[in-house]
Order: sequence, then C-alpha cells, then structure tokens
Amino acid sequence: MKRLAALVTAGALALAVACGRTPNTPVAPTGATSADTSANADGSTLKTTRPVAQSPVNGTQPEGTLVLTATAATAKFASVELSHRFEIYDDAKTKVCDSGLVSESGSTVSFTATSCTLAFDAPHTWRVRAEYQGGVGPWSADASFRSPAGGYLRGNELFDPLTNGPSTVMTASRGVTWLPGVGVRLDGKESYVEYRLQQPCVDCEMSALITNLGNGSEEWKTKVMSMLRGDGVNITDNDFRVTLDKRTTWVGQGSVIRYTMVSRNKDAGEPKSSPQTWNRANTYF
Repeated sequence: MKRLAALVTAGALALAVACGRTPNTPVAPTGATSADTSANADGSTLKTTRPVAQSPVNGTQPEGTLVLTATAATAKFASVELSHRFEIYDDAKTKVCDSGLVSESGSTVSFTATSCTLAFDAPHTWRVRAEYQGGVGPWSADASFRSPAGGYLRGNELFDPLTNGPSTVMTASRGVTWLPGVGVRLDGKESYVEYRLQQPCVDCEMSALITNLGNGSEEWKTKVMSMLRGDGVNITDNDFRVTLDKRTTWVGQGSVIRYTMVSRNKDAGEPKSSPQTWNRANTYF
C-alpha cells in the first residue's frame, strides 16, 4: 500500500508539472509555485491545528509503560482523516524514537512507546504533529518527562521490565543472558531471576510476559513463575508456595500448564490445562 501511494503521488506531481500548476489538497497551502518549498515558516505544509501535549508533561515520570497522549490536530478547511507522528528526544536533543503514523481516536491521539528504547530514569522531551498524504502539520510545543525508572520495589509491589540488564530491585539471578531492549533469557533448566519482597504478598497478582516457549521433550518440567516464603528452603519443599509449571511432551505430559498451591504445607491440588501447542514466536501473558 505504501508503494502504491508513492506511485499515485508521483503521478499527480507529473500531471501538475505538465499542466503548469501545483496541485492542492483541502489541507495544503495554496499559491505555491514549482520553485516554492510549499512550506510555512514552521516547516508545515498542511493547514491543520497544532496538537497540544496532554501527558506526560512538565517533567513527570510515568510508572510502567510510557504512553504519550495529545489532542488530535484537525484540518482547518476540510474534513479529512489525519494521521499523527510522535518523536521522542533525549536530554542531548537526539531523536531516540519515531512512532511512525498513528491513527487518532476521537479528539485525542496516543502512542504507547513499547517499541522505543529509552535510557531509564532520564529526562526526555516529545512532540507530535499531523500528517496527510505526505504533507505535515505544525509540531506541538515540546513536552518534557522523565522516563520510567525501569523497575521498582515498594512493599509487596514489584515491577521489572528486564530490558536494561540486572536491575536494582533484583535480588539474584543465575544462568541468564541479558538481551538489550528485549528482556532476560533463561539459558538452562536451573536458570532464574529472583526478587525478595519487602512485605508479605497476601492477596496478590503475579504476571509476566514470556516468549520462546516451545514443545520440547525434555525429561523435566519448567517452573515458569513461582512465589514462596523467603526462608531459604528449596521451593518444592517450601510450606508456602505457588508455582506455575510448563510441562513438556515427555511421557505423554502433553505440554500442559500446571499450578501448585501450598499453604502451611497443605496442598490445594494441582489444576492443569489441556495439552497446548506452543509457538516460540508468540509472547504469552
């Protein structure tokens, strides 16, 4: 589709040169000549309003996923569907992320910056503008924020993106490879990353994003996630534990997911899923 759009634009330009005039769109500047740049003083070539940054602004620091939100630009003289582009700059004014074209949602437009690799806990700025058929609107005023800390541990609450190497909230790790901007790879059956909560987690949710899960035939099971009382006891002997296992295809286990929940050494049973077909290219939650 991008190639087709480029060919159509080139064809329109050739036709305009042959006719001796510059084509207009309802949101493009008028009165430009073939020798003109067709740009306003601010570099814009579309007659649209200027977006206004809404969040984050004024140096605030989001927790977790970074989401940029602004008011959507509107065309001044026509009703057209505009796209928007976000740019993020580091403290040295170097562009570190370009969103590509993003569709608006009503009166606002947002970009979830999961594709961006930003320095953690550092000052940044961002801006946004409208685009339409190769034309560009005026940029919003720069907005400032401090990038997420990359992980935190507060009482019984823990977050670690695992994309910036060993974090300050991690207690220990073993047999892992750090993949910048991606996460941590567990290299063997005894690999792990470990955290020690500051307070007991009595009523909790545990979650993780995991990829590269396959349908192996190893004669062992993989503990994908676990929580236990921090008394130094092996997890399978711990009186308070929750474990999530991914079984293999060995001896008919069928690649199931199995949960173990034990409190005061009382086993709540071992519910399990039906056999699964895992795809290493997928990300599982």
